[in-house]
Amino acid sequence: MAERLVNLVGALAFGLTDRVGHEAERAPGRPGRPMNSVAVRSRLPLLALVAATACWGSVVVTVKIAARGLGVVALTTIELTASALVLATMVATSSVARRRLPPRPSAAVLFAAVLEPGVTYLLINAGIALTSGTHSAVLIGLESAVVVLMSAVVTRCMPPRAVLLGLAVAVLGAALLTEGAGGRASLIGDLLVLAGILTAAGYVVVASGLAGRMDALHLTGYQFVVGWLVTTPLFLVVLSRDGVGPGHPDAVSVAAAIATGVVGSVVAFLLYNWALASVSPALAGTSLTLIPVFGLAMSSPSSGTGSPCARWSRLSRSWRAWSSPDERRPA
Repeated sequence: MAERLVNLVGALAFGLTDRVGHEAERAPGRPGRPMNSVAVRSRLPLLALVAATACWGSVVVTVKIAARGLGVVALTTIELTASALVLATMVATSSVARRRLPPRPSAAVLFAAVLEPGVTYLLINAGIALTSGTHSAVLIGLESAVVVLMSAVVTRCMPPRAVLLGLAVAVLGAALLTEGAGGRASLIGDLLVLAGILTAAGYVVVASGLAGRMDALHLTGYQFVVGWLVTTPLFLVVLSRDGVGPGHPDAVSVAAAIATGVVGSVVAFLLYNWALASVSPALAGTSLTLIPVFGLAMSSPSSGTGSPCARWSRLSRSWRAWSSPDERRPA
């Protein structure tokens, strides 16, 4: 199983980065710089997208673990607090090192922060706690289609047929992945996750316009510090009324909530926001189809549902169709 995982993740990373890499290899190089170094640098934003989706895929597992001892509001509060503290420390350290204050946030930055993490985290965490990890991973992966469609509406530009075809194959692959999978799923949980990915897709579209004007660290820092300031007072009121949850909080559940914040928020969004400055919203959205890959790979062993090898086989066939040369023509 480990060998299958390594091989498939390698194929996914290559398939996603191959498009930009080939373009860079054909582009004229700068004097004194080898051509392959240009290609490597051009692949870095795509590799950052792959790494970010791996971090988001891991959230399916850490949220399920944290939900065993924490309610949705307590889990989200710990997650956002950990994220905001880490990012605030990083921004402060960077400002001291540069001897320069961070730029003032615009209204668009504040709006993006309310969308995600503000609304998105509460909806997705509530949904994951109520439905199965398999359903959560697949529904979160459908965010890519929503991002591409929202971007088309905002820019009034129809996505290339190659992108639409790739998304269609990804959706079909997601359906195949859930075939025969067990676990406790619920319609309410699925709908909450779906609502969460709608607001998350809105964040991607808004942040795509900001990434070229702001440093990734500052954008991510404002995103989570403002999101924490907006949502935490409401969460504290709910916690004082309802408590931390139906279970008994322990060190494992709290550690899982903190890990969700550090890995699924800090690391993932630093990578993703940095990449947004170099790729189109459509490509950034399409990369989100990788979330089910990592989510299912990580949730299947822990849940013990379905046949992981069979799902890997179906997923591999779906990905090969998505990443074929004909469907990866430059937009």
